[in-house]
Amino acid sequence: MVLKIQRFKLLIQSTLVATILLVMSDAVGNCIKPNVTKDYQYVDCLIEGFTKIQSIDNKWGLVDRKGNLILTAKYDDISPFDSNFYIVKLDNKYGLVNQLGQYIEPKYDEIDYFNDNSVKVKLNSKYGIINNKLQYVIPPKYSYMDKYVREGLIEVCLKGKRGFINKYAKEVIPPKYEYVRHFSEGTVSVELNGKSGFIDTSGKMIIAPIYEDTRDFREGLAPVRLKGRWGFINKTGVMVIPPKYHSVFVFNESLARVRYNGKWGFVNKLGVEVIAPKYDFVGDIRNGVTDVKLNGKHGFIDRFGNEFITPKYDFVYDFHNGLAQVKLNDKTLYVDRRGTEYNEADERPFLGGGRRVRLKDKWGLLDKTGKIAIKPIYDEIKVFDWSHDLIKVKINNKYGIINPLGKIIIEPKYNELNKSFEDFYKVRIDNKWGLINKSGKEITPLKYDKIYYSRGYYFLKLNNKTFTMNEQGKIVEETEITK
Repeated sequence: MVLKIQRFKLLIQSTLVATILLVMSDAVGNCIKPNVTKDYQYVDCLIEGFTKIQSIDNKWGLVDRKGNLILTAKYDDISPFDSNFYIVKLDNKYGLVNQLGQYIEPKYDEIDYFNDNSVKVKLNSKYGIINNKLQYVIPPKYSYMDKYVREGLIEVCLKGKRGFINKYAKEVIPPKYEYVRHFSEGTVSVELNGKSGFIDTSGKMIIAPIYEDTRDFREGLAPVRLKGRWGFINKTGVMVIPPKYHSVFVFNESLARVRYNGKWGFVNKLGVEVIAPKYDFVGDIRNGVTDVKLNGKHGFIDRFGNEFITPKYDFVYDFHNGLAQVKLNDKTLYVDRRGTEYNEADERPFLGGGRRVRLKDKWGLLDKTGKIAIKPIYDEIKVFDWSHDLIKVKINNKYGIINPLGKIIIEPKYNELNKSFEDFYKVRIDNKWGLINKSGKEITPLKYDKIYYSRGYYFLKLNNKTFTMNEQGKIVEETEITK
């Protein structure tokens, strides 16, 4: 059973089987081992002032930096836990050792992080808090304690009632509510005597519990339900949008999803239905757009209700880097915000953060906003030089170089174009090779049978001669090959 530790998990398994007897301090790199006067199967490095030791029968103990015994080697496992504690395990129970060498024998069902000086413990299904002096800050009494701190507070449950403690383990809001939601915008929805209202982080009731149900505040408004219908209130309790909807979601990007008579639309913060409820489904507005479902088909609308992609797909996914993946008749396609369909697209960003796209059998490039940077006219598009943002393209079986904006750097006219060393590219037309620079200017004519580079020089082979050229493009030697 692995230690139930949420923040730090460290289970060190022994691999050394030889007996170690250390009679003096030993440092190997950063590993410092203390003096011990007894044979152990394994002696660990010093961690936070202590060293794990393993007995011949595979039990674990602890010694301090001087080799003094802190814990007899009788435990199933011992692991360091942040800078204040070691956790010890015996028979599926857990105990603690602090930096003073004080310890609590294993009796807890769980030990978890609480703050930099304390841990959360579970004993007999109850949660409490222990500090680094191994004293109870809160004895195990709560049936539930949340893992997360929200707006400085942690939800707890005592005898079926909910309240909050702060990160210093002080009970800020006594457990008296039947139900609480998560804190949002300095408030939390609570249920008292079957009705819902809101309190602030101090526990003060700011909106009386008069509602059948409530949701979190977002962008200053919260959904509330009265007589089976949903509306929205502000933080003073004023009903800003009357309760008339059958279902609602919280506000996002100044719009909230609402359902009326089985159809979904959007309202703004004034209660105006900017998109009338007519869809079978609507998603959250993200970056000004959302997916919708109408008559069993999916598409996209903007925040004003414009259907910029008509609902015709079997399924759609969110836009990412200007593209959305869609499904149609068991085919996967990609659409941009103009509704152009592409047969294929890169999952990962290309140069400049955009994405390569394929339209039928031609490739192009969209920028990271989804606008066309390079029209789909090329047979191939590949990264040629990351450091200089250069792209190698192929069209009509000829290769050239362009930048991410589509500007032609080297005209596509070569049968082969390869990176070489230093500042030159090796190119081929028909069966003849030459060298060009990064702007496409010829450094050598394309007349050589073979070109290769070695140790700062280019070697150009032509018939039975080899010419040696330096990195500045100057021929420094000519050699005739004799059989």
